[in-house]
Amino acid sequence: MSLWLDNSSNSNNLKHSYVHGFLDISGGNINLRANNNLNIFSETDTSNSRFTLSSDEIRVYDDNTSSFVDLSNNKLQFIKDVNENVQTRLTDLTSRTQKIRTTTGGDIEVSANIIPNVASAIDLGSETKPFN
Repeated sequence: MSLWLDNSSNSNNLKHSYVHGFLDISGGNINLRANNNLNIFSETDTSNSRFTLSSDEIRVYDDNTSSFVDLSNNKLQFIKDVNENVQTRLTDLTSRTQKIRTTTGGDIEVSANIIPNVASAIDLGSETKPFN
């Protein structure tokens, strides 16, 4: 009986293979060695990949700018605890702070009324520098 199934160094390898249609990969991993990339192409453009996954970065094509966006794997650690829509939160933050700006001298300017949530419970300024 042949032991070819036990010889993982040369079995189940696709080298310079073309698969048209469906390829079922189950019960194991896809391993890319020697710093090779996983390139995904669109149906209309088969010469330029739209998405590339490598061992050190993710590369995505941006239709709006007709260019690629490279995201280093080191930067992915900064989004590890994201559990909500980041754009929604940034839009909300921008909306809430649109009346606040920093001047070139480092002062903070507020161009709207500051209204406390409880009357006479919050002091602004100090005895030596009160608000007038």
